[in-house]
Amino acid sequence: MKILLIEDNCELTTILKLGLEENNFKVEIANDGYTGKKLALKNEYDLIILDVMLPGIDGFEVCKKIRNKVVTPILIITSLNMIEDRVAGFNSGADDYMVKPFTVSELMSRIRTLNIN
Repeated sequence: MKILLIEDNCELTTILKLGLEENNFKVEIANDGYTGKKLALKNEYDLIILDVMLPGIDGFEVCKKIRNKVVTPILIITSLNMIEDRVAGFNSGADDYMVKPFTVSELMSRIRTLNIN
């Protein structure tokens, strides 16, 4: 299974990549919104994990721009935890929304819920 991780925090990216790879996922990384959007539209993934606060284009905009072109589930990860932020995430086309901080085990539970095996 192949995951696109769009996240600009290098430390978090490393932790998530290792955790996902330990669970037999192949992970491709994008560190900004432009690159993430480009990869999401160019390649096929089983899941896109998308941060909101990104350089270039923010995650909500990336989600809106790719949602009509890809059917891949999109899981937003962010420190934005207000109800309005969550609503904006779902309105942008996300399938799930997870607030930082979280553990890899919680992430894996969310992935299973999205039927990514």
